[in-house]
Amino acid sequence: MRRFKLMSDDPNKYNCPYRTNYEIYIVIIWLFIGLISFVLPMLYQLPKEPYWIFSGFAALLSAIFGSKGIEVFVRKYRLKGYPLEFVDGNSKEMMKLYGINDKETIANVCKKQR
Repeated sequence: MRRFKLMSDDPNKYNCPYRTNYEIYIVIIWLFIGLISFVLPMLYQLPKEPYWIFSGFAALLSAIFGSKGIEVFVRKYRLKGYPLEFVDGNSKEMMKLYGINDKETIANVCKKQR
């Protein structure tokens, strides 16, 4: 049993929609590699099957990584026009918004804040 929690254990630990969409860059790169491997046998006398299998593998990888990239793109698109706000994560209202309903936890956080 692990005594500590890794950041990777919680997929929403760092999911800021304002960050750079690196997943879309990965998708573009894999699609470009797949396109090159698909066209290469047509330009040179190379066996088609291995290159086309690799092209399919590249398309599969871009689809796997692309789902998260599209998710970040949609979040960024929905937030356009809204100002960036910073909230106090230690206020009672924000803790209730995030689902922290334990009165003892709320009291301890508010006590440390004073």
